[in-house]
Amino acid sequence: ETSAERMLGWPTASAVVVASMIGVGVFSTLSFQVHSLNSPFAILLLWLVGAVVALLGALSYAELGAALPRSGGEYHLLGRIFHPSLGFTAGWVSLVAGFAAPIAAAAMAFAAYLGKVLPAIDGHRSWVACVIVSLITLIHAWRIGAGARFQVAATALKIALMLALAVAALFTPAVPGVSFAPAPGDASLIMSSAFAVSMVYVSYAYSGWNAAVYIAGETKDPQRTLP
Repeated sequence: ETSAERMLGWPTASAVVVASMIGVGVFSTLSFQVHSLNSPFAILLLWLVGAVVALLGALSYAELGAALPRSGGEYHLLGRIFHPSLGFTAGWVSLVAGFAAPIAAAAMAFAAYLGKVLPAIDGHRSWVACVIVSLITLIHAWRIGAGARFQVAATALKIALMLALAVAALFTPAVPGVSFAPAPGDASLIMSSAFAVSMVYVSYAYSGWNAAVYIAGETKDPQRTLP
């Protein structure tokens, strides 16, 4: 391989991870958790457990990605570590369930939110979602540099909007009667099936913590950048 093939730095790799994690999952799944768990403390514990699981996975991927710095994610890692058939199977699962389905969900959510701003297109959500996916695909397929710049810019905009939302929340009056401290009955909620089902939504929202490993073959100095 030539040095020109490794042209992505840590800002792009970080932007890929941030953009993959912070999105439709954290904004759309919380309502399901609130309906199932009537406890702010239990919901906070959900996200804490999900964070620990994601961190452990990220630490493992950091070591594997540094040792085997090639793009492909689970397809490459499982194929090299265990057997090519496992890598092949994981590749297909990632393609269908890990990428296609979340991309479609994110695009449909984008179209739904855009329809609130532009009511004229609200009745054409599927077409809007298809156009969004196609445009972003063309940007990334055009040139690696163009895709990297788009990724960094879009992620920076996302972070800026979320910071603005957080600042606005500081000036919003607190809702009376809401406490995040443990309360009687929380233990039974944590051991309930509703808590386990809600963990599925949290895991979906946290997915993307391993996104940098998919561009390991195009990342400069992967032994340092990926960890």
